Amino acid sequence: MTLPVTMEKTPEKIFMTVPVTMEPNAESSYRLHFVMPSKYTLQTLPKPADPRVTLREIPSQKVAAVRFSKFSSEATVASQTALLQSWMTQQGLTAMGKPRFARYDPPFVPPLLRRSEILIAVE
Repeated sequence: MTLPVTMEKTPEKIFMTVPVTMEPNAESSYRLHFVMPSKYTLQTLPKPADPRVTLREIPSQKVAAVRFSKFSSEATVASQTALLQSWMTQQGLTAMGKPRFARYDPPFVPPLLRRSEILIAVE
């Protein structure tokens, strides 16, 4: 036995949350968003270990969404986005932000069983 024995609290682990959303950030790059459980605040969330990860609160918003299950290639995302934008025009909805691609399932789920969505904030 050695002395002293020290202890420190380990950071709380948060299991994978859904959805994980993506939005274009710059040409050929994306910003990923991880949705945190509502029981946390910016003050109570564990601090990221990687300095490139930032935490920010996004106010609640109303969104238009289209759900699909297939490979999420760029062509599929583009066609589903166009479908949603067309529907929004028919409904008289105004976009308040860029389209975001949301994934709800881990990569090992077969593509035809995956839940994916395009989300666009609306007025």
